Amino acid sequence: YLWLPFVPRLVRYFSIRRQRERCIAAVNREADKWRYNITFDSLNTTASDQRSAEKYFLSNRLAYQYDDNNFSFAYASYDDDRFSGFDYQATFAAGWGRRLLNNEIMKWDVEVGPGYRISKVDDGATVEDSDEVIIRGFTQYSWDFSETANFSQSLNVEAGADNTISKSITALKVQIIGALAMKLSYTIKYTDDVPAATKHADTETAVTVVYSF
Repeated sequence: YLWLPFVPRLVRYFSIRRQRERCIAAVNREADKWRYNITFDSLNTTASDQRSAEKYFLSNRLAYQYDDNNFSFAYASYDDDRFSGFDYQATFAAGWGRRLLNNEIMKWDVEVGPGYRISKVDDGATVEDSDEVIIRGFTQYSWDFSETANFSQSLNVEAGADNTISKSITALKVQIIGALAMKLSYTIKYTDDVPAATKHADTETAVTVVYSF
């Protein structure tokens, strides 16, 4: 089947002089023993006519299901955060995964494997570009605690000798009517080694409208 939630644009006004625009698109497809996931996420924030945040994230994941509980995967991502001190960060990983829970209301997946990360810093940064071997660990839990509401939690950790990057997403999605739903999420990304004058933790709270078809 094909599940395609798409949020073409989200604008939230915190004040007269601050505007935030968000675009999210995701495709999740399952066919026979294959699972395919692609995600695009962009965020732009303007305050007092000055750009204060600009992020673009793209990930692609392919998994092959050996049986009901075990699978292998290949994963690639590209992260371009214009205010992080990095020009871009690209990750490639592959490995093994297992579904620990699989029933009508709960699903819980874990996966781990080796990978490679390329980190390109902005011009004039106090740290150097780095290419390193990493270990990637990922877990995702989903709970349909009612017919119209879902809670999900994911954690992605990419650990290398030079840097470790962790990203957690906690979300609550409630169906409004038909294919329309409201989603409240909290995201925190933590980077151990960052360029000077850059925060280690980047947090975000978002309210989005999701349409699935």
